Amino acid sequence: MYVTSAKDDVFALRADTGEMLWQYDPVVDLASVKLCCGIINRGVAVSRGRVFIATLDARLIALDARTGQVVKSFGDGGEVKIADHTKGYSETAAPIVYGGKIFIGVAGGEFETRGFFSAYDEQTGKLVWRWHTTPAPGEPGGDTWPDTGVYKVGGATAWMTASVDEANNQVIFGTGNPNPDFDGRTRPGDNLYSCSIVALDITTGKLRWYFQQVRHDLWDYDQSSSPILFDSTINGRRVEAVGAAGKVGWFYILDRKTGKSLLPMREIEVAQDARQATARTQFVPAVPPFVAHKNIFAPPTKEGILISPGLSGGCEWSPLAYSPQTRLAYIAAIDKPMFYTVETPNPFGLVLGGLAVVPPEVEPVGAFVAIDVNTGLVRWRTATKPHPVGGLCATAGGLVFAGESNGMFNALDAQTGKRLWQFQCGAGVNAAPMTYEVNGRQYVAVASGGLAMESLTSGAAGITNFRRGSALFVFALPASDSQAARGGKQR
Repeated sequence: MYVTSAKDDVFALRADTGEMLWQYDPVVDLASVKLCCGIINRGVAVSRGRVFIATLDARLIALDARTGQVVKSFGDGGEVKIADHTKGYSETAAPIVYGGKIFIGVAGGEFETRGFFSAYDEQTGKLVWRWHTTPAPGEPGGDTWPDTGVYKVGGATAWMTASVDEANNQVIFGTGNPNPDFDGRTRPGDNLYSCSIVALDITTGKLRWYFQQVRHDLWDYDQSSSPILFDSTINGRRVEAVGAAGKVGWFYILDRKTGKSLLPMREIEVAQDARQATARTQFVPAVPPFVAHKNIFAPPTKEGILISPGLSGGCEWSPLAYSPQTRLAYIAAIDKPMFYTVETPNPFGLVLGGLAVVPPEVEPVGAFVAIDVNTGLVRWRTATKPHPVGGLCATAGGLVFAGESNGMFNALDAQTGKRLWQFQCGAGVNAAPMTYEVNGRQYVAVASGGLAMESLTSGAAGITNFRRGSALFVFALPASDSQAARGGKQR
């Protein structure tokens, strides 16, 4: 088992006993790094005897999976410099490896950067191709930005782990918000390919299709959780689909080959601000959202306006789960309004064009939500307080494992959402669980690290509701029960 710390340390552990086999420190100079959203790492990729870690200072490093030693033949002495971290580029996501290539985007859209997504050769570290998320004039989508060069600092970074669609030879990922976040005066237009789900050809890096969730985003409504792949049955027809839970609180279900919505969509008129070059309308699914809405798509003002969901609402970083048994997708949902202002200086040095804060009177609440992948409708909702930040894991035994920000780790009934088991980990379970087998015995592991900043709830309230710590918990079924649970006969 390979585990990372927030500062990009890598630990190799025996998956059955927890014995540490080796550890690696990439030596990141945190003082030189610009970060919008905390010191965070979301894991590694493991392939053909190597472990790949992407660091906060925008390096891609290859380690020997057995020894933890740097693989000197990879890149320049074991590492590849993805981008200049002194300009605001960083990495927080886990890479993903397929077909001899390492796929990874880049973070840093709050620092006047230009987003991109890259493929590197798994053996040599050589850059195979790179696709920019903000098109230049003359490129497809370039007319959705003004011809002033602003696309060069347009943000729209692709900063979460992608999904590989092997059947269609494409890699699918979500993109971030345009820059500056809350002020659209310098960037009139839809600002492709921000706030989108994008599919690229694995071999060439060419754009296959895109689906933009939010035009001319003014609310930081980027697609921040990774898309998941499944089959849907729409109007009696089986379709290869991709699903994504947005910060706007809708679950989008798209045709994996075309990017077209498999759910009915409707075009809605939204509040206007000519100075902000507001989009006239927005396209949204014709099904209810999975979180509450208030003033949705209203442009931020100098006086301020309360909008729900806020920039950390809907589904933010949390990985989704899917069960082919139940045909349900499982989401960690956040109900959290935020107060948006424009032209307000940002105290963190970010280039946002304004500010969004959680008012003191807002209580951070949320739920674990199950959505039918054939209809887009919510099938069940299990409330949490405070809201969850971690991901979910569905098993063949009919369970969904999910953590809460208050330290509780749950096993839920996959069909009903009923809590069947809980364990208090002592700190926010803000990571995705995983399940695996060693010598015929089934294990479930989850990290409990917590991070008050992830709540965007300031002061004592943030620390109380989102407790901090640093531990890995591993649970196991009795050996006699493991085989039955894997077959879905017992839990």
